[in-house]
Amino acid sequence: AEYLYTKRQTYLTGIVREGRGPPQFLQDERLHKKSSSFVRKDHVLVCKYEDRKTIYSITTMYEARVLEKMKSYFRGHTFWKLPLQINHYNKSMGAVDLCDQLLQPYSAGRRSLAWFKKLGLHMIDRMVLNSYKLHMNTHVDTYKKTSMEFIIDVVSQVLKK
Repeated sequence: AEYLYTKRQTYLTGIVREGRGPPQFLQDERLHKKSSSFVRKDHVLVCKYEDRKTIYSITTMYEARVLEKMKSYFRGHTFWKLPLQINHYNKSMGAVDLCDQLLQPYSAGRRSLAWFKKLGLHMIDRMVLNSYKLHMNTHVDTYKKTSMEFIIDVVSQVLKK
């Protein structure tokens, strides 16, 4: 992160796995639920946020600040504090996570494949997903196919030719 910021002038924000970057003293620190802790080294800010599970985020873009969030229920409200960088990450990465969720059930990628084969199959999966989305948008009034039916139709049409 420091290299990207100083040499390439690139800002980044992301989620880091526990053993892959956060300082050990930050990992050892105990936090209550819905609380956070920050560590900064030069331009890199690492945040530990305790929710249902522990989340570590890294950024060169935001400052160490928390936002007060509110969730409304039938009989009242619940308030909690959420770090600024996690709030922005959740807003911007929602579409990517949804796309990954849609790709997951029928993915053609396998663990044992070489990286270039896996990349090629992933690109084919993305193209099929995009064409399925177009199909769903253009055939609003008619019968809508499930994603599995659509994939079977695409494969059968490709094999016929």
